[in-house]
Amino acid sequence: MAGLDALRATFFEECQDLLARMADDLARLTDGGSEPDMEAVHGIFRAVHSVKGGAGAFALHDLVGFSHVFETVLDRIRSGKLAPMPAVLQTLLRAYDVLSDLGACAQSGAPLPALRDQLLKELDQLAETHPGAEVAEAFDFQPLAIDISSLALPSAPDHRDWTL
Repeated sequence: MAGLDALRATFFEECQDLLARMADDLARLTDGGSEPDMEAVHGIFRAVHSVKGGAGAFALHDLVGFSHVFETVLDRIRSGKLAPMPAVLQTLLRAYDVLSDLGACAQSGAPLPALRDQLLKELDQLAETHPGAEVAEAFDFQPLAIDISSLALPSAPDHRDWTL
């Protein structure tokens, strides 16, 4: 068990490092420039993705679930499907705080932060996609009817002729 405890301690140290880098990237992203810093968005995504993966290894389900939705929102920004407008950036900053709190709670065993559920709802709204809408835009699919009645199909072999 000592080995697992050491791995878990290392995970939480790495979380602190990832959260520190994430804070820097969030500061760059929210500096008010005219164009969003997409490298910062990618860095934030990688940090959340890494936290999620490590949390999954230790069955920290609350941390994994929150990270997953957070990651989905970041992926939508990365792909250009969600603009990083000021309201979105404010949600990302608050989500960072909750993610940090969730990590601390997972490490200490403290109760989950009260804001988690509200932030999950906000992130869910930002992560929401309309199923099929993106697929419909990507493909101009038109079904084509084919008449196969004139095709000659091979007859099935007579199983009575088979020898064992």
